[in-house]
Amino acid sequence: MKGLMIAGQYFRSYEFYTNSITSSIGVSLHPTALYKILNTDISHLENTHINLNKIHPEFYQKILPLFEANQCPKNIIKNLNTFFLNTPLTTNKSTNNIDEAIKIIRNKDGLLSINDILDHINISQKTLETQFKKIVGLTPGKYIRLYKFIKVMRQYEKQETDIKALIYMFEYYDRSHFAKDFKLFMKETPKSYFKRDYPMIKAIFKNN
Repeated sequence: MKGLMIAGQYFRSYEFYTNSITSSIGVSLHPTALYKILNTDISHLENTHINLNKIHPEFYQKILPLFEANQCPKNIIKNLNTFFLNTPLTTNKSTNNIDEAIKIIRNKDGLLSINDILDHINISQKTLETQFKKIVGLTPGKYIRLYKFIKVMRQYEKQETDIKALIYMFEYYDRSHFAKDFKLFMKETPKSYFKRDYPMIKAIFKNN
């Protein structure tokens, strides 16, 4: 993994190792932005890291000079912001529909079904599934599941609500349901993750 790498949507956690001293700068984009920039099927990048030059040589050549000038990180980030703000985007009816679907999912904190989205967007379920996967890289069901879990963890980390209440608020019907998603997205059990400083959480998941 050298040079400019591109990562698609990941539905599960993964481990990343380096065997030498290195540095990196990453850019996190809106779920539909990569499609709008590259105008390519993002589902091919699901759970993948690959050199950008192999996916889109033209865009690679445009962005590469920002990293070749041996600038300090602050200048690189500043130039990247300017670059992306001035990058033309492909937008059409499909991207507008998926942007609206994502807005609905986020406004509901992931607490909704596919049918709830279809109530607001005048397309079929099959079209939604196909367009969402092509533009975002995941099916809407997977995206909802991931987004809901992220909201739970972010609220917990802010210490807004204890984890037991959050599990109830975000409609995890029992602790095993939450533990299943936790293992998928965090690559460990809730018990091992919270074992150091959170005895209450240890008690909740003591049987997992």
